Amino acid sequence: MELKCILLLKFNSDGENVLRIENSSFVYVRTGQPFEIRYSYIDASSGATDNDGIDIRLVQDTSRPVVATGSFTYTEESTDWTGGRRGALIQGVTAPGLPDNDIYRATINIRKGVLTRAVQLQLRPAMNFFEVTSTPADGIVANNLGEPVSISFKMPVDISPHLFPIPVYITSRRFSPDVSRSRLSINVNEGSYRYVYYAPYLVDADNQPLAHTIYMVSNSPDTEEIVTLSADMFNDATVQFGNRLAFTGTSLTPASVPRLAGSPVDVGFRLPARYDWAAAGNLCTVTLHTTSLEPLDGDTTLVPVSDPIHSDGYSLTIEGPVDPNTTFTVPMRTTRADGDVCVTLAALDFDTSILVATRANWDFTASFSSKPRDNSNYNPVTLTFSLPEGSVSAESPVDITFSAPWMTLINNDDANRSPELAGGNIVSTGMGADVVMTMRITSVGPHWFRVRNSSYEGSNEQTIKTLRAAYFNEKTLNSPNGD
Repeated sequence: MELKCILLLKFNSDGENVLRIENSSFVYVRTGQPFEIRYSYIDASSGATDNDGIDIRLVQDTSRPVVATGSFTYTEESTDWTGGRRGALIQGVTAPGLPDNDIYRATINIRKGVLTRAVQLQLRPAMNFFEVTSTPADGIVANNLGEPVSISFKMPVDISPHLFPIPVYITSRRFSPDVSRSRLSINVNEGSYRYVYYAPYLVDADNQPLAHTIYMVSNSPDTEEIVTLSADMFNDATVQFGNRLAFTGTSLTPASVPRLAGSPVDVGFRLPARYDWAAAGNLCTVTLHTTSLEPLDGDTTLVPVSDPIHSDGYSLTIEGPVDPNTTFTVPMRTTRADGDVCVTLAALDFDTSILVATRANWDFTASFSSKPRDNSNYNPVTLTFSLPEGSVSAESPVDITFSAPWMTLINNDDANRSPELAGGNIVSTGMGADVVMTMRITSVGPHWFRVRNSSYEGSNEQTIKTLRAAYFNEKTLNSPNGD
């Protein structure tokens, strides 16, 4: 912490001479601190310095001294000082007793002829930044580059407006200035750099301090850091930032879930090594926000919870401490047959983790009964197919299309198709290479129907036949035509 704030040059003139002082005000926050103040009396026309005969007096309350007794001296000899100008020197040492919640004041009066200047001195405890806050308010920053944060503070109400702008130094390694919102310069101090914010004088209509806000962004995914604010005449202020904790080793098993209500799904995760078990009372409550999964029958470890922001779900309380390599596996089951399986893991001071498992498509079992003995367009074959258990029901029928180039249905009678496909429940459209047969199925099967080549020309082509349905993988079959 430096010991004084240097102001702009001050001077007084009678038109012929100039009485110039280095500063009009000094504030000291340490006892026993040597100080220097420059002054000069200058002929305005020639620029010559003539300090002879200047009257300099220190005025202070001896019971509340700013300057130590016997330390106050001055010379009339001019020497070089700031800006190449010349001036004489006033010297002293601050008093040994630092005020306790008070400000001691003194004045140095400088006079020559009709010109006078006064230098105000203060000895006071170091000032404090007030109402130091940050955003996020809890200081917990997401584990990403470029995450925005801000630091706000107010200056003391009793600070002199003449001291502004005040350089405020921000020491941080994990945050950089948000150049779109804050103009900060860089200061190198003892081999380390720090950012500088020049705080202007900010007050409202009632002369009450307004907040100064510094905007920054994270330059590392690891934002665990204490950021320090410092300034001349001020005690340091600190702001704690930290990472949000993160779940690791997250998983949904299987990654592709059958399209059945009640399908088993395991939710897996690990807790981070830096989770503070002691501060949390050796407990960690993890919430599984989900509407696509539910606990297994008899599971009492998962407690239903309602959440106005996330979906409802279940909380799991883990007793610790536990080895960070421990994987927690929560067995659950699907609540419905359709839609992806989604779970959001959440816990206090954790980043949420979203887990998604897709639904596995069903597979047809299908085959042609045989190949014709020749390329005749009259040789029939039988297509037999089945659907997996759980994939179809009267309440959830499956609409199937069968792409069958150069094939035609054999007469619509019970002898040529299975019962569910009889009575017109299979329809053929298109001709030649564009033949498509459609049917609605309400049971697993097996189902079958007979087809034949529609022409000798088409029968010479080795074509692919395909079964398709929503949520089913395509099933391709080699052409039953002869070689």
